[in-house]
Order: sequence, then structure tokens, then C-alpha cells
Amino acid sequence: MARLRWVGAPYADGNEPGSGAAYIFRRGVRYIPGQDFVVVWEREAKLIAPGGKTGDLFGYSVSLESDLSLIGAPAAGSWEKEHLMFLGKMKVYG
Repeated sequence: MARLRWVGAPYADGNEPGSGAAYIFRRGVRYIPGQDFVVVWEREAKLIAPGGKTGDLFGYSVSLESDLSLIGAPAAGSWEKEHLMFLGKMKVYG
């Protein structure tokens, strides 16, 4: 079982309300009296998009491969009139 988990939260408050975020959780073991040892997930970090705007949906998609992490923001970027869609952005961590 992996010790780290990434969770996308596209409607969370980042730079602006509702710009999105991604969270990193670390798995650990903690002793709780009367319950013995239990597995716990603790938040290690909150990642926000630099310059993120309300409605960008940063954290909508999260992909992990080896030491690289990709976090998508499909509503960020410029509006493509020809195809009626946002171009979107992606942040790479690694």
C-alpha cells in the first residue's frame, strides 16, 4: 500500500475562492488507547495553482507516475472560440 495519496479538490479555496487545490496525505500508524494501533491518513501539504482564479478547477485531475505528479485545471487558461472550450492548464510537480 502506498504511503502517499494525492487528492484533487477542484472547488476548494486556493488563491481565490473556488480556484481549486490538491492535497497530499501520508499514511501512518498511531496508537489509540483502547483501540490498539490504527492506520491514519494525515494531510501533509495543500497545493494551489500559482495565479489560480475562481473556477479554474485546479485539482480536477491528478496523475502520478514515479516521481512526477500532474495536476490539471481544465477551466484555466484562455477561451478557444473556434471549439467553444477552455484550453486548460496543467502543473507538473516532481
